[in-house]
Amino acid sequence: SKSNNLPIDVFPIGAVSLGQKGEELTEMLIMKENGAIAFSDDGIPIQNAQFMALALKYSKMTNLPVINHAEDIYLRGEGVMNASPNSNNLGLKGNPSLAESIMVYRDLALASSLGARLHIPHISTKDSVGLVKLFKSKNKLITAEVSPHHLYFCDDDIVDFNTNLKVGPPIRSKSDRKKLIEGIKSGIIDCIATDHAPHTIEEKEAPFDWAPCGMIGLESAFGAVWKVLSEAKMDLLEVITSLTTKPR
Repeated sequence: SKSNNLPIDVFPIGAVSLGQKGEELTEMLIMKENGAIAFSDDGIPIQNAQFMALALKYSKMTNLPVINHAEDIYLRGEGVMNASPNSNNLGLKGNPSLAESIMVYRDLALASSLGARLHIPHISTKDSVGLVKLFKSKNKLITAEVSPHHLYFCDDDIVDFNTNLKVGPPIRSKSDRKKLIEGIKSGIIDCIATDHAPHTIEEKEAPFDWAPCGMIGLESAFGAVWKVLSEAKMDLLEVITSLTTKPR
């Protein structure tokens, strides 16, 4: 309600679980009545499949989507960058792409079986793109997004331990990046969202293992996206639409 007199609209996303603990559902219907437009535990994955199914059943009554940070925390382990030859060379613990795609598959399968709305945030792997394409043919209530930094960077760019590139999900391989570009061009991925997550210089100047995940996105989003997608022969209006009216 504080945003009523602002020159922009603010659309709140309510939590799926109380305290974002993945144990007890929030009051989804009441939150919808008070302006919530989706439900998400933000960067905390809903690990329990039974609880995710329950959340989707209740969200179906509101006709609003659930947005789940698609990552299996047990497969991720203590990984701080994409599991690859680059992570081995740098001596950094790897976060495998399977940690994302296996959770994407679970959520897509649950949503499709229940006829519920599901939005997949910040897709980062080629396998996830393939899964979204497969399930979209069965369920028109599925949407997905990609971030500018996953379109722009690959894990080759982390050779100097640049903590600005420590994000969750991690920057992936060249082949993943190529598939993400194809996904946004073809419409398999519906829109581009910044996943803007700024931190202080002091926090980001820590060693790679200790620095927090996240990077700025708003200031550089259009420049980064246009550079990549114009090279991929994507039309300017399509790029602008992917950043504006499509996410809206």
